[in-house]
Amino acid sequence: MSLIGAFQHYVESLYSRLPSPPPARRNVFQNLKESSVLGKAAIGRDYEDLIGQNDYAELNRFFQQRHLIAHKNGFVDEDYVRKSGDTTYAVGQRIVISEALMVRLLQLIRELAEKLTWEINS
Repeated sequence: MSLIGAFQHYVESLYSRLPSPPPARRNVFQNLKESSVLGKAAIGRDYEDLIGQNDYAELNRFFQQRHLIAHKNGFVDEDYVRKSGDTTYAVGQRIVISEALMVRLLQLIRELAEKLTWEINS
């Protein structure tokens, strides 16, 4: 899911343009929840404010899936179920990412990136 990596780099670049942003830990923009909180502190709006509750929840599920792929070979654990709210998988199953899901992830990332860009450049 290199789309999330691209998002991370893009948002890091945006964030660095802020006049005096709160300190950001390394790789914080790979974690949707933490970077959303950081965004709220920096620009006064979190990601849910920008894209809505449903799209934020869907994007969070994708970020959690990226974490599984990167750190658990795609195998679902209890943390994934708890943090993502995704009950379509049982612990121990391997997640499947279809082309349609990748297209949806791209749409969500693009929407959030555009809104962050507008907020930061306004």
